[in-house]
Amino acid sequence: MALIITFNVSSSRLPALISGVKALGAWGALTSTSYLVATDMRPGEVMERLHGFGAPDEDLGVLTASAPWASYGNVEVEDHAEVLGAPDDWTVGE
Repeated sequence: MALIITFNVSSSRLPALISGVKALGAWGALTSTSYLVATDMRPGEVMERLHGFGAPDEDLGVLTASAPWASYGNVEVEDHAEVLGAPDDWTVGE
């Protein structure tokens, strides 16, 4: 399953959260606070695993990624997204 994980946590919690995200499976950083991850886990399971990395007043979202979508960014992440089932023309502005 392809998931987008997005977050807004304090800088002191950020390294641990990013390590937790990367441990879920193949990943690509969409932005400094959002990752595309390939995992067998469902969004609720990922949320349960990652919720301890943030404080109650911090933000964490886990969304199912599905095609079609559009992106402009890192070519390596775009290649990763294609492996996860994105259409060949999913990027904008290449």
